[in-house]
Amino acid sequence: MADGALLYSCAVYLYAYDADQGSYLQQTDAAVGCALLANDVGDSFSLLLYDTQKTPLLQLPVTPSARFVPQKDNYVNFYERSKQRNYAMRFKDAATSENFLTSVAYTKAQVFLHSTKAFDQGRSSKPIVMIDQLSLGKEDTAPLVVGDVAGITLKKWQGTVDSRRDFFTSNPMEIAKQQKNEETSGSEVRRIKLVEGEARDADPFVHVLATEALLGMQKMTKRLVTVTFPDTQEWMIAEMELVKVKKNTRSIKRMASLSRMGSQSSGLIASVKTMLDSRVEANGGEVDTPMSRSSSLSQQTADPRAGYVPVLLAGLQLPGERPGSLRSLAVETNEVQTNVHSEVAPQSSSSSLAAKVFEPLKASSTALDVDVGSNLQEVNARLQEANGELESNMEDLQSQQESLQVENRTLLDKLQNGNHLQQEKFRLELRGVQHQLSHTQEQMMVYQEENFQLRTELAAKDEQLAKEKVKLQEDMHKQLEQLQRQVEDEVRQGSKTSIERMATEKAALEARVAEMTAQQQQWEIERDMMNKRLSQAQSQQVQLQDETAKSQATQNSRVQELLSQIQELENESVVLKKQAEGYHSEAQHLEELLVSKDQEMAQMQTAKNDQEYAALSELFKEFMNDIYFHFQDAFDEDTEFTGKEIVMAIRKILKQNTMDILGKLEEFYHQQALRH
Repeated sequence: MADGALLYSCAVYLYAYDADQGSYLQQTDAAVGCALLANDVGDSFSLLLYDTQKTPLLQLPVTPSARFVPQKDNYVNFYERSKQRNYAMRFKDAATSENFLTSVAYTKAQVFLHSTKAFDQGRSSKPIVMIDQLSLGKEDTAPLVVGDVAGITLKKWQGTVDSRRDFFTSNPMEIAKQQKNEETSGSEVRRIKLVEGEARDADPFVHVLATEALLGMQKMTKRLVTVTFPDTQEWMIAEMELVKVKKNTRSIKRMASLSRMGSQSSGLIASVKTMLDSRVEANGGEVDTPMSRSSSLSQQTADPRAGYVPVLLAGLQLPGERPGSLRSLAVETNEVQTNVHSEVAPQSSSSSLAAKVFEPLKASSTALDVDVGSNLQEVNARLQEANGELESNMEDLQSQQESLQVENRTLLDKLQNGNHLQQEKFRLELRGVQHQLSHTQEQMMVYQEENFQLRTELAAKDEQLAKEKVKLQEDMHKQLEQLQRQVEDEVRQGSKTSIERMATEKAALEARVAEMTAQQQQWEIERDMMNKRLSQAQSQQVQLQDETAKSQATQNSRVQELLSQIQELENESVVLKKQAEGYHSEAQHLEELLVSKDQEMAQMQTAKNDQEYAALSELFKEFMNDIYFHFQDAFDEDTEFTGKEIVMAIRKILKQNTMDILGKLEEFYHQQALRH
């Protein structure tokens, strides 16, 4: 036995994959011990498997890259890197399997949070996420996809790099006993909508759940999520269970059942043989193990014999869910035909139930107090529109159901005709596929390890590219601002002062040119008038000196040159006209700039209005989700309700949500008013 502090122990049956035979072999005839150990310091952990004689059979370190995958019938698969071999463990029940996976997940989380890569800002500033599956949940439910709304129970612990010493101990199991930063109680659930890409939620942990951690979960599935934020040096550990699901897409139950039937008929598994069965085969005997749920359940309570261990390939089924042989395909065909005939009644009952629910909703909405305000009227109008859309969707589903019934009858005929041919084809292909399956299983375990490392390297490269992109954008933005300031200064100096100055000079000079051409013959008589105009120009120079220091020097020089320019006024008039045309073109250019600025302001106002509309639509989506979940909680699918009970329940739900909706709307408009 290896030395170390014992953290968790249980009894399991150990299997190892044999590539030559293409099956799993049980390592001992009896159950073996499984122990989770910690070293003397408590900073490294290992998993030890030993026989009844306390002889170690297998020992592997528990690191963040270790993968323990739960499968059906209480099996757990893992890959031992040093021996490069696949192993499987079978537990006595689901509770023991979940306890083992929980212990390993907490241990991996503690090791991961104490590693240097978890908070290395040089590698990546994005959140680093580690997800561990604790249980499978309901296998007949659809997995979560983008657009679904998940209702989860949550236990969350969080802290910083400096608080790790006070939070963690030498026993990772004590994490669950620490004070929780957030926990749902009773029937309370946390609702999160799954999104793709950047989420609008300000909470980075909710963003991780919505974009990555919740994807693929089925109802009643449990996961442990560990997240680190290198930019803020914070960490979070969350244990969550999916209890409610609101699907985003319209699905038909019969199509789902056909899909499940198709996946069951196309999946393959690797057989598991005990050492006793190997000896029987060596003596020339044969053992035929039925692939049924009853045999799979009997193996969990008795000594293991020939059975099956699930593999890690996508789409493969476990013994408990797979038909006994290809001969059962005809039985499944009859079941599908029965489902086709029995599907019309639920469709009509669902439409009648929708009519019973929404017709009292219309009557009750008209009986509400008219003093609630215009906001409530808008909400009622949206509810009525949603009611109409739902009724039209129900009609579309009924028409789709009729067309699907015709298609299903055709498919069933084709399935019966091709059944015998496919059975012969499957028998010939089975040996080759089993050999490929064993080789693919080994490669996939290796690929999973390489994928984890490649994802880490890719995240670091993406972060480096993002930093370089941000730096380049900042440099370009600074250069653009500098050029913009220079252009504005030049425009301000060259347009404002020049236009005002030249407008004044233009008016004075044009008047002087006209007067001098008419008064050339009377020069001596009008000399006094020119002197007066000279004095006026000097007074204008004084005014221009008050405006800008730069224009003052120009005006002084021009006033002194006025006497010498009087004789050249005729020649300069042509030049002044050309300059006036240039200034006119500059003025037109400035007007075009002003028009472009006005257009930019209009675009910014339009974008702002779009943002307000998007925020308001998101708020109404939240209202509809809350009302939907309240109706889902109030009306159980297995319970029948009278019309009066439905009306009373709807009134109660509307009364409870009316004030919340009005409060949120008032808060939204108040925030919009503060932003303006």
